[in-house]
Amino acid sequence: MKRVLLPTDFSQNAFNAIRYAIQLLWNEECTFYLLNTYTPVLYDSVFILYNSSSLSLDEIYNENSLKGLEKIEEKIRQDYNNKKHCFEKIAEFNLLNESIREIVKDQNIDMVVMGTKGATGAEQILFGTHTVHAIKRIKCPLLAIPSGFHFKLPHNILFPTDYDVNYT
Repeated sequence: MKRVLLPTDFSQNAFNAIRYAIQLLWNEECTFYLLNTYTPVLYDSVFILYNSSSLSLDEIYNENSLKGLEKIEEKIRQDYNNKKHCFEKIAEFNLLNESIREIVKDQNIDMVVMGTKGATGAEQILFGTHTVHAIKRIKCPLLAIPSGFHFKLPHNILFPTDYDVNYT
């Protein structure tokens, strides 16, 4: 069974990459790990001091992240119901690429599929910052799906390297 990590920020671009992965692996038994990371910009100390009995900011972000992942899984099942595919949801308070690296290692991930729209959507720049960092740091195949790209079987695969790691 293949194990595929699908990072998402709940954007249309990210869902396009998820859709691509589902279609690419349609005939394969797969566990898809839907990942959303969150990093609250600032904890409000007044909020923390006076709301100790209510949910913390971390719990609120986590709850919202899990709800978003639930919606994505529902949409996938509605559009692409496939009994060979199962889903795990991961909501983490962490930096995206750090989470990807840890999950690839801990869950023995076979492939990461993520959307890319270039640096802040600039048409002349193919990969955005998160994608470039993921390509450099993870030790498994990564498919970077450009914004608006529709599914077709890949015929060519790019093997990027900085010659810093020995490959077999």
